[in-house]
Amino acid sequence: MTESHTCDASCIHVEVVFAQPDTIWRKTLQVPIGTTARQALDLSGFDQAFPNEVRQVGAMGVYGQHCQDDYVLVDGDRLELYRPLQFDPKESRRRRAMHKQRVKNGNSAV
Repeated sequence: MTESHTCDASCIHVEVVFAQPDTIWRKTLQVPIGTTARQALDLSGFDQAFPNEVRQVGAMGVYGQHCQDDYVLVDGDRLELYRPLQFDPKESRRRRAMHKQRVKNGNSAV
């Protein structure tokens, strides 16, 4: 089922969202009740819109909460597609702390 499908009591509205550094792609869908996150992703046309990104989706979530492929969507859900991390947040935090310590000690050389 797609956007053009006439929705009735057996359908829900969901949105699939993929954020890139410079733009946001969104697709609003009408899907049958019981549709999973993976099914909505497949129906969204994401793989046609971003053929190089399909394998790059790191994870999915609904309103910022991680979900699995088999998560059953409910009316109004926003399925978010997350890009893989470019860096490890723990490593970045460690490096910032080391830099602060060096500056504090008067040695700002990296």
